[in-house]
Amino acid sequence: KEEEDDDLYVESETDSIDTRQGAAHLFDFLEHRIQHNGLVRFPQVRVTYVLAAICRKLPIDAANILSRALDDEECPTPLHIMRQTCEYLESHSLIRGGQDMDYADLEEDSMLAGELEYIFYEAAEM
Repeated sequence: KEEEDDDLYVESETDSIDTRQGAAHLFDFLEHRIQHNGLVRFPQVRVTYVLAAICRKLPIDAANILSRALDDEECPTPLHIMRQTCEYLESHSLIRGGQDMDYADLEEDSMLAGELEYIFYEAAEM
């Protein structure tokens, strides 16, 4: 049990990780447990796992939006947060694609439309 807890340990308070790194770490931590410990039927753990799977592949600002807590006013449901994340990606031109796309011009924090579609497809299959 103590070794498992070490997987989530951050060295000190001054060590920090961004949302994508945290999501990747959480995804890796939960992946085996979800599949092999019968946790598939626990929706809270499952939703956390799927959101971590999505966040680890998004641009950092979009991952920060998706990882927000729900509140009664601005984000009453997970669907509102998903909408805000997609709107942010679109309004900041972080989704690229099309037949005329020059992939050499793809910016570091942007992503292909097909890549985003596949991230959501993959998450839906989990």
